[in-house]
Amino acid sequence: MENQLAKAEEVAKLARDALDTVRREDSGETLDAVDARIERLGKLSSQRLGDIQNLKIEIGRLRSVIYILEGDGIEEKIQRLKRDRERLDRERTLFERETRTLGLLKSVLSDAEREARERLLAPIVRRLHPYLNALFPGSSLSVDEQFRVTGVIRSGGEEEFGRLSDGTREQIAILTRLAFAEMLAEQGKPATIILDDALVFSDDERMERMFDILNAAAKKTQIVILTCRRHLFAGLGGARLNILQSANGT
Repeated sequence: MENQLAKAEEVAKLARDALDTVRREDSGETLDAVDARIERLGKLSSQRLGDIQNLKIEIGRLRSVIYILEGDGIEEKIQRLKRDRERLDRERTLFERETRTLGLLKSVLSDAEREARERLLAPIVRRLHPYLNALFPGSSLSVDEQFRVTGVIRSGGEEEFGRLSDGTREQIAILTRLAFAEMLAEQGKPATIILDDALVFSDDERMERMFDILNAAAKKTQIVILTCRRHLFAGLGGARLNILQSANGT
């Protein structure tokens, strides 16, 4: 900008020198021509002076802006922003490291949980399998992480547990209890299975198969069946107990 100011001053000086030369020398031009040239050069000189003044004003304004910015602590702001950026970079690095650590911990815990679940499920499924195949030949069960039966796999496909018939679901529930009781008995913690009015939804063929399964399971754990339908369990076998009213009415 200072270079532009210098050039403008130089042009103005040249214009003044040219005007003086015209006035001193008689070039044979007419007076009107000389006056026209003088007028033109005077306009140019005025324009350049105006440009110079405008440049001086602009320079003053820019200097004021620079002064204000310096007084507003712009360097301090820049340094503060740099420090903030460095702090955020450090925090980001820490967060990324913590994220990787937590991801690794999650993977380890998931593997441990799966292995523990498999260790717990395997004995139950192993003991349940013979009972299940006695009732549904060639079938197997799918179990979720909460040890709930989610479906029955047979004939190459899986049937969702909730879509099975009431009788089938009831029978699978009894078989699962038998498997748990057998596992506890083998661990020296025998448990009694109590069935209250069970197998009410079973057809005759399934009922016969369930009787065979219950008799086989009764060799390993005690099974108590409560029912008011004596004829329904007539083919079960086993010891029959009757609840009789005592002499005092209790």
